[in-house]
Amino acid sequence: MGVVRPIKQANGNIGLEITYGGKEAPFGGVDSSAPPAYIDPRCFAKADGFLVVDNKLIVASLQKASIPAALWNNVVGVKLLGIGTFYNSINGQLNYALGYTAVRFGSVGISPTGTDYVFYITSWDPADVTQYWTDLLQITLYDAMSVVEQASLTLDCIASGSVSTSAATGATAEITAVDSQGFITAVTVSGGTGYFATQYLNIVQNGTLNALYQVDTVDGSGAILTGTLIEGGLYGTYTVGAANVIPINDASVGVTINGPAGGPNTYTVNALSTDYSRQGVVALLASNITTDPNVSVAASTDGYSLVFTSKLLGVDGNSITVQDHSVNADPTVAPPFYFSAKTARNLEGGQLTISTTAPLQLTNTASITAVGGTIYIGNVGPMILKYSGPGLFTTSTLYTGVQVLRKFAGSMLGICVEPQLGTLIQNTDMVLAWSAAGNLDEWSPLTSQGFVTGAGFEQLADVGDYLAGLIISNGTAFIIRSQGISYVTPTGNAALPFATSHKGLGDRGEGAQVQQLVCQYDETGVYVGGSNIYQLSGQIQSIGDKIANDFFATLQSTSVLGNSNLMGSVASTVLLGGSELPLVAFNIPYNSSNVKMRSFVFNPTNATWMGFTYANGTGIGAIDKVTLGVFSRLNSYSFSQLFNQADLSYAFQQEISGTLLPPSFFSLLEGVPNVNSISNQAQVYFPVEEVLFGRDITIDSLYVALNGSVSENTYVDFYLNDVLYSTLIMTPATFNSVDLNTKPIETSLYPLPTRGVGAFTVKSPQLSAKIRSLTDAGSALIRFTKIMLLGSFDEAQRPT
Repeated sequence: MGVVRPIKQANGNIGLEITYGGKEAPFGGVDSSAPPAYIDPRCFAKADGFLVVDNKLIVASLQKASIPAALWNNVVGVKLLGIGTFYNSINGQLNYALGYTAVRFGSVGISPTGTDYVFYITSWDPADVTQYWTDLLQITLYDAMSVVEQASLTLDCIASGSVSTSAATGATAEITAVDSQGFITAVTVSGGTGYFATQYLNIVQNGTLNALYQVDTVDGSGAILTGTLIEGGLYGTYTVGAANVIPINDASVGVTINGPAGGPNTYTVNALSTDYSRQGVVALLASNITTDPNVSVAASTDGYSLVFTSKLLGVDGNSITVQDHSVNADPTVAPPFYFSAKTARNLEGGQLTISTTAPLQLTNTASITAVGGTIYIGNVGPMILKYSGPGLFTTSTLYTGVQVLRKFAGSMLGICVEPQLGTLIQNTDMVLAWSAAGNLDEWSPLTSQGFVTGAGFEQLADVGDYLAGLIISNGTAFIIRSQGISYVTPTGNAALPFATSHKGLGDRGEGAQVQQLVCQYDETGVYVGGSNIYQLSGQIQSIGDKIANDFFATLQSTSVLGNSNLMGSVASTVLLGGSELPLVAFNIPYNSSNVKMRSFVFNPTNATWMGFTYANGTGIGAIDKVTLGVFSRLNSYSFSQLFNQADLSYAFQQEISGTLLPPSFFSLLEGVPNVNSISNQAQVYFPVEEVLFGRDITIDSLYVALNGSVSENTYVDFYLNDVLYSTLIMTPATFNSVDLNTKPIETSLYPLPTRGVGAFTVKSPQLSAKIRSLTDAGSALIRFTKIMLLGSFDEAQRPT
């Protein structure tokens, strides 16, 4: 609310002075949050087309910007990608507009297919738009076919150590020779009862039982007469001397394979073969499965596992099953070896064979960063482009593309990679990539000769969300994730030059869910989180408390549209109201039935939010693309006309009957909307004044102090509770200067005759002001310095 000053009058009534603006009540910003016990005095209830600059309430609008006459050589159908400005030592300051066309070529099954891209960039001198240059860059991407993954499965061969419960007993062994590794080379086994020819025995000594002995002959009582040493040991160490023997039953080790190409197919080897070891069993079994129609099988590197790989391409291999059917002659004990698949197991990881098609539509908005007189252009598919002024438009790399591109610590950082067609990377929206230090065009980790370049990438596998933005500060790069923030710092290690740590690792954190709603000016970044708007400058600070209700209601209605082409953000310094100040702007579409757009503008200097909406009847429903950026212009306040000033700018591109029209460019400038503007009528609502709830408040007059410079009569209408109270007519003769040293013009306004003589009585008065838009190309600069209501009420009145 305004500053309320009650004054006792001679008739017993209480006079009121309600002041908006000036030192008593500095102008503030839009506040859509729930009202506290006392409404914040530094806010408006609603505003459109106003900004607060140096405690002045100024009128601003989106005014048509000057661009070259033949943008992109007047080629029809060029799609807007980005706008901006950069400095080049050869050409000086340049504004630019980037776009592209894409055309499919080829016939499937007849000729190679793909997409031909032509990128257009027109740059121009901000001081003279007749000085401009257009460069073209042609790139062809061929469609690619690739098998994503064949299904596979690894089964471990397990040694059970189980032995038989055979009734044979009493035989003894005498180890007479071992080699240097402790393997038996000679042994004598004899005696006992109940043994039979061809039976297998383990030789056991001090817990080692891996040597294998076969009985050849026995006497009538089953005592061992002769035999053969089959295996001298597998692990452990034998020594010369006495040992025991344990009978083991014959066993087979095998698997059954079943799949779309046929089955079930069973493969078996004898566990007590001539190579009595896990490696031997695995190798022999792998060699026995060479002809299976469903899988190919190989021993693992260490020899202890079988690796099955589908012969069927892609997802079909996932239906193949493998099951262990190892058996022992004695069913009461486990076989000496078996595989970890007693129930059928499916092969895993098979993915479809895919065809990667070069897209016709590349991106919403290019991600552009300037380094050393060159702009680098990301978010244009599987490539990065660069432009260094007229005649110098080329590719930076075709190795990979990234959706967000920034310069940091001698390298380019990128998030959300877009690999070349046919190159497959999982979870691309969780990948951080970087170029080689000092070589911003090198993104491949290895050269063709296999040398390390210093470039690389890392998948942030320890977070559970996707990456949305990059904000660079001194010594730290902040990755804005959908549900948190990651901190990237240089390590000085060439193998892994960047280290990351994460915040917001819980189920929900405060990050940005939309790439277009992350922007940066200097070392300060701003992004839209899940519940608030945040400023990041070394630490995170919420700045959207007052505007959150209004902002997120608008943002939520955007999801109905599903049109992110109309969404964007930008941060820049601007010259408005006679002062240079930083501004942050978010552009949000809303209303699903009749597309409208609104810009929320934040002034970090005084922490105020203001809003701008777009005029109806401008073909807004046909807008295909809105891009926010910064243009440079010569400062009209500089006597030498050499000082460049930034303009917060918008580019609109319409599509009519399937044809893309050339974009129109607008800049946020001081002034009342006119025929060259697309802004709605400027208006501001002050809060409801609950001086004494329920009492009649008589408003005697309205006192206004303001500066202005108008080219024609300009009308400012003041309302009380949405009823026209009075109109201020600003004439060129009176309002002809907004010089900072010009004393504001002060005037009193009284109710219209239709409101009664000398007074206007309402309950809980709410003041609003609306400035009529100009119907021609005229100009009107208006700066309010103070607005005050003068009124009175009867102290003795009870609420009625």
